[in-house]
Amino acid sequence: MENKTLESYNLTNTIDRSNKLLLSVQFELNGFSFCVVDIDNSKVVLAEIINTNTLSYSDNIVELNNVLKAYEFNKNSFVEIIFSIFSRQLLVVPDEYYGKDMTDKLLNFSFSNIVNSKNLSEHSEHYSTYFLYTVDADFLNELATNFLPEPIFCNSTKKLIDNIYKDFTICDLSKTIFVNFLSKDIEIIVLNYKTLVYYNNFQYSQAEDVLYYLALVAKNVNLSLADVELVFYGNIRKEDSSVNYLNKFVRSISFSNNCQETCLISLPLNLQHQFYNLLHS
Repeated sequence: MENKTLESYNLTNTIDRSNKLLLSVQFELNGFSFCVVDIDNSKVVLAEIINTNTLSYSDNIVELNNVLKAYEFNKNSFVEIIFSIFSRQLLVVPDEYYGKDMTDKLLNFSFSNIVNSKNLSEHSEHYSTYFLYTVDADFLNELATNFLPEPIFCNSTKKLIDNIYKDFTICDLSKTIFVNFLSKDIEIIVLNYKTLVYYNNFQYSQAEDVLYYLALVAKNVNLSLADVELVFYGNIRKEDSSVNYLNKFVRSISFSNNCQETCLISLPLNLQHQFYNLLHS
């Protein structure tokens, strides 16, 4: 996949710092994106993408603090802070399999190689599924220490799927595959009405990787790739050569309403944070 230069919105001249402001941040291992929302005026006043090109969450915290200081924000600038975290260590578990004994077994099996991790779970608002994931405990503690008020933590994948459900809840999606492009990962989702049929995330570097994973998923859910419609979210543009390449193998490709953005978090006053996914390194 080719490198991209996405727009970032620096609207600091329009920020009324006497208003109530909300900070919303999406973290990946090698960077983050964030926006500042003016709650009183119901608008996003600042959005930026930061690619730290590091595998350290702690480095990302340092960089986030530096960027906020550059915009003259401090610990007391925000009335609410939301941190959305992408985790490759993720399990999607239907309600009937979610229980204390089963959860412990799943977490121990999946996350046993993660040092100093904190296991978290979130229940979907729209269907009977739990999201189980792991986050570095030191990272969470450092975020809680560095930011006031106490941040709200959530899983970005859960928010992504919840918002897809809101957009497509009454549609027949039996031949649709959703793909969310992150900086070095893709998330592939198959659902139909109120049923989550398939979810997984994969690391990729080129369009051929994406095609390979799509073919595997299509076979897994008994679909013919040639009959599939792809819906793209995240860091992907209609003019990318990878889109033309993938279009040769599927029925059609469409884009979310904001093709370079992914709705992940519902904000107050019916606002939605459009997360700008990270640049390829």
